[in-house]
Amino acid sequence: MFVLYIKMNLYPKEFIEELKSRLNIVEVISRYVTGMTKKGKSYFACCPFHHEKTPSFSVNEYEQFYYCFGCGKSGDLIRFIEEIDNVEYADAVAILAKYANMSLPQLVDDGGKQAALKQKKDKLYAIIRLTAQYYHERLKSRGGAALAYLKKRLINDNLITRFGIGYSPDFDGLVGFLKKAGYDEDAMIESGAVSRTQNGSLMDAMALRVVFPIINSYDDVIGFSGRILENKEGAAKYKNTGATPIFDKSRNLYGVNLLKKERRQNGINDVILVEGHIDLVSLSGAGIKNAVAGMGTAFTKYQAALIKRYSDKVYIAYDGDKAGQSAALRGLDILAAEGLDVRVMSLPDGSDPDDIINKRGKEYFLELKEKALPLYEYKIIALSREFDLDSNDERGKFAKKAVGLLSGLDSAVLAEAYAGLISELSGISRGAIQREFDKTADINGGFKQNNNNPAPARDSAKRRGKYAEQDGGGNFDGYMNGGYADAYGDGDYGDIGIQDADARGSVKKPTAAKKAARFILNSFLFKKPYADAACLDEIGDCFDDASHAAVSKYIAECQRRGIEPRVSALYDEMESTPEVGEIVNFNGGFLNAADGKKYFDDSVAMLKREKINAGIEALKRDLDGRSDIKERALLTAEIGKLLKLKNKYKR
Repeated sequence: MFVLYIKMNLYPKEFIEELKSRLNIVEVISRYVTGMTKKGKSYFACCPFHHEKTPSFSVNEYEQFYYCFGCGKSGDLIRFIEEIDNVEYADAVAILAKYANMSLPQLVDDGGKQAALKQKKDKLYAIIRLTAQYYHERLKSRGGAALAYLKKRLINDNLITRFGIGYSPDFDGLVGFLKKAGYDEDAMIESGAVSRTQNGSLMDAMALRVVFPIINSYDDVIGFSGRILENKEGAAKYKNTGATPIFDKSRNLYGVNLLKKERRQNGINDVILVEGHIDLVSLSGAGIKNAVAGMGTAFTKYQAALIKRYSDKVYIAYDGDKAGQSAALRGLDILAAEGLDVRVMSLPDGSDPDDIINKRGKEYFLELKEKALPLYEYKIIALSREFDLDSNDERGKFAKKAVGLLSGLDSAVLAEAYAGLISELSGISRGAIQREFDKTADINGGFKQNNNNPAPARDSAKRRGKYAEQDGGGNFDGYMNGGYADAYGDGDYGDIGIQDADARGSVKKPTAAKKAARFILNSFLFKKPYADAACLDEIGDCFDDASHAAVSKYIAECQRRGIEPRVSALYDEMESTPEVGEIVNFNGGFLNAADGKKYFDDSVAMLKREKINAGIEALKRDLDGRSDIKERALLTAEIGKLLKLKNKYKR
């Protein structure tokens, strides 16, 4: 069900308006999306919500909204933060308030739910930050063994401070510290800092461990990862904070706060992904500050999307042992599915980035990075290690399986190029590999097109032509069944594709009536002169689509209050849907107001005819079920009235 007026009620309207006025949507989105380029009135980049090579994600600085011509995502600044960070509305507002250096007002009463949720999260953040300070102080005052361990790993005081590293010297010290600070047991447990033992007592969840605070991209401490000092049977070497209302290890990366800072201050060309926290600390100490570390669990699509915020290219530098290379393989496809250019560094057997930095230096590590292998080359070489290539039977099995890997490519040219590598590794002739390649392609109906990287649907401005050329005489149906131009009729979007079937699913061509509705609503939203005289109330009941009706209600409310409708305010008052995005970005490419007025009037007439036609059809169905002569006569008269009314709206 489409819901109107559901968000602004959380905060005073005046606060939301001031928040947006203080922030520039282009500047905020640039924190997450790289390579934004101005074209006309809008900025363009590749969409952060689906993979594409041709930029179709647009940001309108004046109206303060974004729209993707590929996947149809659209919204205002708050909606963008909701989508990109996967947070609720109240959390998105809080994030933006930090950017704007504004204090959050009291949440408007919604039965107390939002206020209670915010209050709880604020308490958990406070507990975790205080716990991080406690650990850091204990490392300095009681961290003899922990400091010795860190010194052995060549982690100096500067790195300890930069990463906020700490130490938990006992089981109950933190519990007493938090109680003294005024926190109750339930909150301490819910934060993840404290856990309950089998006998019911409370204990420090990171007891007797060197502690690495996990800090998100907004500089909030959200959890911890602890490294045990002495390996004990049954004890995990590393331990992460469990899932809490503020921490989910599948959606976070260690060091992302410092990566964000580095990108903002110095810019980065790529991201290096390492396995361990100490690997990351060592790289940072060597001046390599474009790295992040996983959370010791299987890599996820959320972590891949987090990396993509900062760069489209990622280098995997996992440990050189078999376990590390297996972990690298598991993460490759997840990273590639997010549209990242994936390269894999081949580290010497048994070594990790920390070993390389401390024993062979930064330059050697960067040499290994230069030699990193592209995704499919690494996959093929890794696969070759699973077979005894001195055996004819094993060589054949390897070659067949390796060719099967290539079916994942979206380019037969690249697949054929990799056929040479398979031939070289297996000792089987290039011709035989090519025949296997051709056979696999035939079975699969041709090598698949990568759904994460579809060719953009493009329709050149020349082919679209002007509306008069499309229909040979400028009639309404000819225009309505023609192509789109840019969102404002000024040619800003030029030759950009307007849909991406793989990203948006099966795209159905909109009906002429739907286009008419989009055009009318767009004209009101963007204050076109030919829409000023029309009263939306007169045609409001002609909008059958739920999104159309909701936008119409918003515009009508603005008219009654004597204020101008704004796209960014529209997104405050209603949920974003693909159809809302189509309304916001719809335009016929009219060259002057007279042409626009003609088609606006024709659009209104079409919607009214459609409404009348629906009424006539309903009466006809009723008439078919009647046998009484008087009743049939009355219905026939009603149909006649509607037919006469319909004639008023002939073009």
